[in-house]
Amino acid sequence: MNRESQMKEFDKFVERQRTLLFSKGSDYASSADVLSNFKLTGSILGQTAVESVTQLIATKVVRLGNLIANKAKPNNESIADTLIDLSNYAFLANCILQEMQEAKHLHNDVQSRPQSVFEKVIDNQSASMILLEKRLNAGMMP
Repeated sequence: MNRESQMKEFDKFVERQRTLLFSKGSDYASSADVLSNFKLTGSILGQTAVESVTQLIATKVVRLGNLIANKAKPNNESIADTLIDLSNYAFLANCILQEMQEAKHLHNDVQSRPQSVFEKVIDNQSASMILLEKRLNAGMMP
């Protein structure tokens, strides 16, 4: 493949990537926060949004490797579609990192692993127990 052919192929790839990213994206997240699905998934699993995307990348890489190693014909998604998905996931991970960096500059605060749903429940229960103990010690409860 010469440079001109590569450039034409790149333009077609990027256009397919763009079309797929925005058509699939509306199924997963709102336009108000196009990364919310990764943030929510990360929160549920006790991970960051980037870790959530990284797992999807790993799954796609394993699928791709399996198809290539077994010379298998895909039943659903083509190898070309898998490669586009991989590039889109890499782009989305970049968007998440960019958003985290912007938040860090805005708040001058280092972003840490989000608290899982289970940790939030435990924290709320702990806070309730402390409040109850204070009320008991203050004679506010029988």
